[in-house]
Amino acid sequence: MPIQNKLSISYNWLCVALNLPLFSIFDYKSINIINVGSRVVVPFGKRTLIGIVIKILEKPSIDASYVKEVLEILDDLPPFPQDWLKLLEFTADYYQRPLGNVMFSVIPLPLRSLSSYRGKRTLGGPIVKLGKSDDKMSPLIILPSIKKYDAILNDEQKKAVSIINSLKEFKAILLYGITGSGKTEVYLRAARNILQNSNKQILFLIPEINLTPQLEKSVRDSLAGIVNYEDILVMHSKLTMKSKLDVWYRVQCSKARVLLGTRMSIFAPFNNIGLIVIDEEHDTSYKQQNGLRYSARDLGVWRARHLNIPIILGSATPSLETWNNAIIGHYLRIYLKKKARDFSQNDIKLVNTKKFRPNNGLTAPLIEAIKDRLKKKEQSLIFINRRGYSPVFCCFSCDWISKCPRCTAFTVLHNTSNNESRLQCHHCGYCMISPLSCPECGDQDLRPIGSGTQRVEEALIGLFPNANIVRIDADSTKCKGSLSSLLNDVNNGNVDILIGTQMLAKGHDFLRVSLVGVINSDAMIFCQNFRAPEHLFSQLMQVSGRAGRHLNGGEVLIQTSFPEHMIYKFVINQDYDGFAKYSLNLRSIANLPPYSYQALLSVESKNLRIAMDFLHKSKNIIKEKVSFEFNYLSDITCYDPIPSRIVRIADIERAQMLVEGKHRSLLITFLKVWLRHISRLPNNKNKIKWYIEVDPLEI
Repeated sequence: MPIQNKLSISYNWLCVALNLPLFSIFDYKSINIINVGSRVVVPFGKRTLIGIVIKILEKPSIDASYVKEVLEILDDLPPFPQDWLKLLEFTADYYQRPLGNVMFSVIPLPLRSLSSYRGKRTLGGPIVKLGKSDDKMSPLIILPSIKKYDAILNDEQKKAVSIINSLKEFKAILLYGITGSGKTEVYLRAARNILQNSNKQILFLIPEINLTPQLEKSVRDSLAGIVNYEDILVMHSKLTMKSKLDVWYRVQCSKARVLLGTRMSIFAPFNNIGLIVIDEEHDTSYKQQNGLRYSARDLGVWRARHLNIPIILGSATPSLETWNNAIIGHYLRIYLKKKARDFSQNDIKLVNTKKFRPNNGLTAPLIEAIKDRLKKKEQSLIFINRRGYSPVFCCFSCDWISKCPRCTAFTVLHNTSNNESRLQCHHCGYCMISPLSCPECGDQDLRPIGSGTQRVEEALIGLFPNANIVRIDADSTKCKGSLSSLLNDVNNGNVDILIGTQMLAKGHDFLRVSLVGVINSDAMIFCQNFRAPEHLFSQLMQVSGRAGRHLNGGEVLIQTSFPEHMIYKFVINQDYDGFAKYSLNLRSIANLPPYSYQALLSVESKNLRIAMDFLHKSKNIIKEKVSFEFNYLSDITCYDPIPSRIVRIADIERAQMLVEGKHRSLLITFLKVWLRHISRLPNNKNKIKWYIEVDPLEI
């Protein structure tokens, strides 16, 4: 005891999070005073690791003689802010992940890699090296010269801005406005007010990287004269590591006023944030689908509440969870019912494909509408959310179908630039040259079934040989800068017909598009996912909003074999309110979110039987062990294990089991107890991988 008292006086005791797959945090000691949020180098067994100090202790939680000493303090950056640490602690707790894993998964790689600080070439660490780099560090896209900002607001926009500017504390605001109603302008005016009247920072979140240049230009134009050019930063996954590090450094050192980014930006280490804006809040891209499976939108709301600041959630088709929060009064709902510019509403029509049979995906009414737009020198956008030439390649003699040998999925037929045809799996990347004859019967009667963007492009080139036709999908925009170049061609009037996938469905402000044609929307009607109707309605309304933004007489033609379906009735009436009421009623009857809360336990193995066996054992644990520690099992429903929708991907079999709770807090408490017991199950010699996803988007 005397030795321990002496050590307690001599040392500062620290609680440190390490990048380990363990839910533990570790005690260390130092003769130096180290601030919470600092990065330190510590010994761990035979290894040396970087850790983050999350707490100062009065005394160690274990025998002081076993506590190891901090080897080094990494002071090239200020300590992480307290509210940032709280955000990461909440993220780890809610999404059931080790705190160290969460923290080190969101900071740039050089800041968590010990090799960045060891050796002559490191030049004293990544931050020091960043300053000495010969590269001109700028992740910012060079944009055209800024014109004087003179946007005029209508009465609805002015009212919305006034309400937002009056808020001095936390409030989640649902800015619900039809496409073209000027939601972006409301965001920008609210940001201008904060930047002009305080030293606070602004975070703008957008769902897709390809929307960044357009919104960045709007932000820069709006804020010119209020903040310096270099004070507006951009963050997304396509930046180089140097650029990511540069942005992170400037944000953490309070050298930025505005950050515009994708979902990863929610973890930016701001010191004085005053407003969070989440554009297209309904978009599924805000949910990370691998690793740390978090929702940037939900974390944004938590961060705003914790900081007691407003957050704006903007959408023309809000998620049903957000809409329900507005209905019950948790969120403030602001309507924008009119277009910002004095243009008429788009005319949305259905084309019955039972009456007008499509040829290569195109019906006669859609072809005639395109002809009419070409005569008027206006642009047409053809939306088909399926890249490639054809989703299936088959033999009409023996019914052979092109399947991926590594997945339970079809391979998609693609035409390459050198006029070769390839079969490609969109799940595992498997690729092969398409056969000239059937692999099973030898017959050469092989045909593509269905249409993708390439087939539609080929058909339109044949119909309109003199038109300038551009295809925008993941295949045509692989090269750096290709998407921006193609979009510039569209807005400069160099394109007559635009063909694209969901990359074009949202956010883009096309100047000359007056017609939108939608192909193959029926595929989502019969999807097993209970969220499919919501996603279909949102997708159709969003892509419809690309027409008539700067022109009168916008027209939308949706090809469908089911024109009487309820979703299409809401779409042609542009009635989100009615759709939301109808859908929430169905969800309430079925006790689905937002009237319940879900978690999905997924297992992967090379043997489906092993995966299913693990899930059955996990379910049995609830009755055998969890019931003795958790007193509210009557409020928890655990469904039977089932194979996943796509059972095998890259030779890995997948299965899942859904758990539902009546209350969010009860579900999280249950998961903590349940997962602790699951982690003790035999891993069958590392033959399985399992993970939990809270609030899953797809089941």
